[in-house]
Amino acid sequence: FMEKESSFFTVACLIRASDRWNVPSCKSWALRQLLSRWSGALRDIPNDSYDFYAAILLVLLRECDITSLLQTAFYSLLSHQRCGLPNPLDPKADSDNRKCADDDEFYKHEKEDWSVDDEEISRRDLALTLSLLEFCDVEWTTTLQNPLTDPTFSDAIIHKGKSICQDIIDKNWFNLISNDGVWGVSYQIIGRVNNLKVTDLMEYGICMPCAQRWKDIWEEYKQDIWEEMGVVLGLTSPDDDEETAS
Repeated sequence: FMEKESSFFTVACLIRASDRWNVPSCKSWALRQLLSRWSGALRDIPNDSYDFYAAILLVLLRECDITSLLQTAFYSLLSHQRCGLPNPLDPKADSDNRKCADDDEFYKHEKEDWSVDDEEISRRDLALTLSLLEFCDVEWTTTLQNPLTDPTFSDAIIHKGKSICQDIIDKNWFNLISNDGVWGVSYQIIGRVNNLKVTDLMEYGICMPCAQRWKDIWEEYKQDIWEEMGVVLGLTSPDDDEETAS
């Protein structure tokens, strides 16, 4: 069994059983399987964070007191219509989508048999999800309002005899942010930042030092946003972020 790839349903059952009956070795193995599918690391967050199992994952983590993936679960939940709440007009829709996501031909497991409680997120977690959605919307909208500025972009030594890159960025800001991978839904803010980070600035005449600084700034911004999300969700405190930064 352990040599075969298990479905999320199988792993979730093992985690619940081992947590209830206090079998640390089994829970440890199941957690490793869980982490192989969902990573808590920011670098592994996909640009398109949609996951059919986000609500079920969140409920499982809360039930079994697993904190390492909570932020990932909340962030994935943002991509869901209704933030993970079941469709009252078509209750079967979500389960049908999950069947497509966990292909029986790929996984070696028993038939899925999720209960209603398995995906019933609490009112508190729903409120936290909506708070996170609001944070992402305000943050991304505010960030895109004005052109990015940095001393490097206006450095006289770097730009001696050349066009000032800050002027180029100011002039082309709308074009830089208006492509589909940047402008749009704010709930995928990590993916939006990744897409903006890898924008080809050379075609706009941006010099290499400024192009590299552009990438560094957006990477730093992404790290800061992820940390702030943890604060919004109550998973970390502002003091924790200050200690990390120091």
